Amino acid sequence: AGPNERDVAIKRAGAAGETILPQALQSLPDSWTLLNGVPVPGARADIDHVLVGPGGIWAIEAKHHVGMVQCVGDAWGYARTGPGGVPQTGHIGNPSGQARRAAAALEGYLQRHGVSHPVRPLVVFTHPKVELHVESPSVPVVRAEAALALVSHPVSRIGVREAERIIAILRQLRPLE
Repeated sequence: AGPNERDVAIKRAGAAGETILPQALQSLPDSWTLLNGVPVPGARADIDHVLVGPGGIWAIEAKHHVGMVQCVGDAWGYARTGPGGVPQTGHIGNPSGQARRAAAALEGYLQRHGVSHPVRPLVVFTHPKVELHVESPSVPVVRAEAALALVSHPVSRIGVREAERIIAILRQLRPLE
């Protein structure tokens, strides 16, 4: 049996969301590189986006949910209006846990290749109609338009040559770019 309509809709929404973040970050200087769909050994799935630049390394989990999304620590839920105006509520898994696991897998991979910089996890919601309610998140959680300001504040200093070396290591994993 093939994928059902709901699974297809979820995949399409995710794909749409993953194109929005590169647009939101396009005004970063050329000293930053964004890699998309990075397959890291030890990670459960590809990392949606990895951002490398003079201010650090970010493992970014992109979500394209609409409606109200609530995060309290690592507990996530949503409320939205469904078909026919019927209210819908539920859980959306654990995006902060996904981002944390991705950052840890990437940091471990880079350490095995001689890179000792920390990798910061980040959850970015890309849908223009998402309403975020965030309380005590375990990782930073922002809308796409706030991601640029967040990543622009250095978490570690990486020189140009070191950033180029990190990007070369990551490109060996054959990301989607």
